[in-house]
Amino acid sequence: MLKDNPASFEFKTAIQDNRKQLVLNEWIDDSKKIPYEIKDLENIKVSNYTILNKQLKELKQLIFTESNIIYTDYHLNLPSKTYDFTATIYIFDKKGVLKKKLYKTGSQAELDSVKLGSVITEDINGLKNELKYYKAKKIELDRNNFWTFATLLPYSISSIFTGNMSPLTPMANILYTIHYVIIYCIGIGVFLHFLIVNLELIIRNRKS
Repeated sequence: MLKDNPASFEFKTAIQDNRKQLVLNEWIDDSKKIPYEIKDLENIKVSNYTILNKQLKELKQLIFTESNIIYTDYHLNLPSKTYDFTATIYIFDKKGVLKKKLYKTGSQAELDSVKLGSVITEDINGLKNELKYYKAKKIELDRNNFWTFATLLPYSISSIFTGNMSPLTPMANILYTIHYVIIYCIGIGVFLHFLIVNLELIIRNRKS
């Protein structure tokens, strides 16, 4: 319900702000490096345009360009029933310092035919899609749609005693009531279970 209508419940201001800040910090940490990674890959693509059409099998020996030294190594993925390999493309600067590692998975034949340019483009597109995801996540965050079941559960369990959250809409009130009926039923069931077990033990001890 919170995902569909974040305004259906009201939280204490401190709880709402604290949780929102935590999610915002996670979003910033996860997303802030992506634009730089995209720029790095685009620079690598531009500075190595002369070898973008080379297949990965041609890069099994060191290739020297104006800006980089590039080398590809293959490793068998274990355990592997299909004999898939991972090609690791190492990109060094002219001094031999490793600047970037790219990965491509597939069969030996598939990897041999893959071109360097397509691997770089695929990584760039993947990062751009990831950045779109985080931008969409930021929009949801601005709508206060950042609660998950795991983060909401501690507050929903204790809210009847602490007032941490309050239902605002009619449907929210109905679900809120059902939620506590279920919790009380479970609590009563557990209590009765242990009560019966203890009574049985007491009766057995008296008989013996």
